[in-house]
Amino acid sequence: MAGFSVDQYFKLQERNTDLKTEIRAGVTTFLMMAYIIVVNPGILSNGGMPFSGVLFATVLVGVFMAQPLKKIDWKFLEDAVPAFQSVVLIPLTFSITQGVIWSFSPIPSSN
Repeated sequence: MAGFSVDQYFKLQERNTDLKTEIRAGVTTFLMMAYIIVVNPGILSNGGMPFSGVLFATVLVGVFMAQPLKKIDWKFLEDAVPAFQSVVLIPLTFSITQGVIWSFSPIPSSN
């Protein structure tokens, strides 16, 4: 792998970022994911639910809910804004239903 460059492979300069920023973002994302995977079952197990069952369900739901995000074309605001609103509002409202409903709120148009 002579001449391999992380910067060239991931096109970091084209995307106005650097390796340090990307590593920091990756570590932050990983720590938040690890926190949720441990804390959510911990909280629910205090209410009588089995820790291992809630841990499995938390991971499974997270994987299934993240899959559709790969298919969104983030360059088009008509697709990106409702998806972003949904991703943000589901945890803030503590409800998948409410998060999805509020993500359909009117979006200002430049037309």
